[in-house]
Amino acid sequence: MESDKPGQIPSFKVHISADLDDFARNSANFFLEVVNKPEEGQRQLLVALSGGSTPYPVYSLLSKPPYREQIPWEKMHIFWVDERMVAAGHEENNYHQANMHLLSLVPLQKKNIHRIKSEQPACQAARQYASLLSHFAPPGKTLPVFDFIFLGLGEDGHTASLFPGKYQADEMEHPVIAVSGDYQGRPAKRVTFTPALINAARHICFLVHGKEKAEAVKNAIQGIVNPLQYPAQRITAGSGAVVWMLDQDAASGLDRSRTRDFTP
Repeated sequence: MESDKPGQIPSFKVHISADLDDFARNSANFFLEVVNKPEEGQRQLLVALSGGSTPYPVYSLLSKPPYREQIPWEKMHIFWVDERMVAAGHEENNYHQANMHLLSLVPLQKKNIHRIKSEQPACQAARQYASLLSHFAPPGKTLPVFDFIFLGLGEDGHTASLFPGKYQADEMEHPVIAVSGDYQGRPAKRVTFTPALINAARHICFLVHGKEKAEAVKNAIQGIVNPLQYPAQRITAGSGAVVWMLDQDAASGLDRSRTRDFTP
């Protein structure tokens, strides 16, 4: 990525799919590849899901043959990148959405599904989720290392529940925080992973489709370096990998000569 502040943007790869079906298939293939190549001796897989409508086509594929039968569900622990503080059965609840489109349709152990307690006050739920996550950290570490994190991108450029225009004072010190963010009339009170936790992951996958996201994609990937205004630029993945899975519409604002092609 080029900018007026070279050297501050993470290395990443981009895959541009022909259409929405191709986007879902390529994203599902990438996930399948990653979860079937765990670290040597690894006994569990940590996966974090995102909400919103963008992941639905991907989740739907993963819940059906041939993908469902090829995924090691018995090793998998499921978490959420962020959550809206509404009841678990509410249509705007990210756990509820994922449960409908994926989790209730695959052989996951219920004890391995770790939802954010969205019926609680946000600060309390954030503290409890951070405490839960600490139990999955490697020996001697304070943060777990996720094998795969799904992220989305809002039309305003937000990712997870990290919104443009301000930093949270503790977002680089704590793995999970409570935030407020007004976006398209959706519930404002939320709990979110922070860059400190996301960037420790082995694989981070942005899922973005639709013409309405084209400007946000262009700004995040090829805009000037301004992580305050473009929160996706806060995702640097440390020693891991960042991949952007896009359809043609979402990628329509990009200069293709400046992207690194990736084939899942």
